[in-house]
Amino acid sequence: MAAIQVETIEQSKEHLSLPTTESSSTTPGKEVVSLSAVGLSYGDGKQQREILRDVHLQIVEGEFVCVLGASGSGKTSLLRMIAGYEQPTAGQIKLFGRPHLGPDRQVGVVFQHANLFPWLNVRGNVEFGLRMQGIRKVLRRERAADAIERVGLAHAAKLMPHQLSGGMKQRVAIARSMVTEPELMLMDEPFAALDAITREALQVQVRELWQQSGKTALFITHDVDEALFLGDRIIVMGGSPGGIATEMRSPLGHRTVNLSETRSANGYAKVRDQLIQLLKQES
Repeated sequence: MAAIQVETIEQSKEHLSLPTTESSSTTPGKEVVSLSAVGLSYGDGKQQREILRDVHLQIVEGEFVCVLGASGSGKTSLLRMIAGYEQPTAGQIKLFGRPHLGPDRQVGVVFQHANLFPWLNVRGNVEFGLRMQGIRKVLRRERAADAIERVGLAHAAKLMPHQLSGGMKQRVAIARSMVTEPELMLMDEPFAALDAITREALQVQVRELWQQSGKTALFITHDVDEALFLGDRIIVMGGSPGGIATEMRSPLGHRTVNLSETRSANGYAKVRDQLIQLLKQES
């Protein structure tokens, strides 16, 4: 698709000097997500609109994959198919080695808007999925309390959604998805509507939660800095119809300690600029 060449992880690392911590995905695991020649279209005949074409993607256990692309590149459509909310019109999707035919309990989803139940408090919202699974009350309360504490909201467990800030609502949404212990977490630009300070705090928190859990994550974003900070692997989407333009292993290697040190590292600006230029060419 694009003429620009994004450096491989080995090339990029030569230009980066970064403080690091251990990552939970240093060794590739079994395949969790597999897309083979996947396409998505709406309508028929002359009214047909092709959204995605010939998408090939594999994600293995323990990876944190960021899908980066401009608006309209098909990022959310890709996530919705992996979540089972939409079916591809071409190709095949497999989750955990099985044909993927619909929503799966092993998959948690966090959207841009928290979509909390307004009649339930924080604890009630986090418990909801467990209740639907028939988990008994005592265990449900224990698991919900643990998830709420892990996202830093133990003090707010009894608050109602209208009493929460935007960042707090997204923390509840993350806890609600995490509490059911899914093997795969899908996140669709969950911090896009938040202010910069809150967004950065949640980026760090999500990274820490991923490290602790060792689970697999697919994170949709249009923010290059966010993708570079969070992702083990970055998938760049573009074109019309949408597809994968390129992908790269994160030049940061293991997860870095904080955002300011990451962004001030030697060579970071060069990799960032390469990705921005690629996005411009693909938009």
